[in-house]
Amino acid sequence: MTSLPQHYRPGPYDVICGCRTQKSFDHIGNRRFRIMIENHSNSYHLANTKLDKSVIVVSILNTIQDAGGLFVRKQKEYWEILPMPQTKEKIGHALRDAIICQQKKSASQRCINDVINGNRTSKEKK
Repeated sequence: MTSLPQHYRPGPYDVICGCRTQKSFDHIGNRRFRIMIENHSNSYHLANTKLDKSVIVVSILNTIQDAGGLFVRKQKEYWEILPMPQTKEKIGHALRDAIICQQKKSASQRCINDVINGNRTSKEKK
């Protein structure tokens, strides 16, 4: 792992990992990351092979790195760069989470539409 200088502070393109605080959630780099994940989740879902999925993960990673961003985490008194395998894992996991979230929203919307349109579920019909 690569430690960053003691005075380092995450920049606007950095993604803060490892701490689930409101501050890291609201960090501009994390917000950009979530938008990128949302924009690529459908392609990831439709990808047929592990290689196709890996290409999408690397594309997201390259976009962040090309903008000067890093995946970083805080370790006590200093920041460090997340190792590449963990970075790719994080991106893949975020994509899978986004797909699950979209599927839940879609199912919920179907349920709402059924209620609005007066359709009854199979449980209600019995």
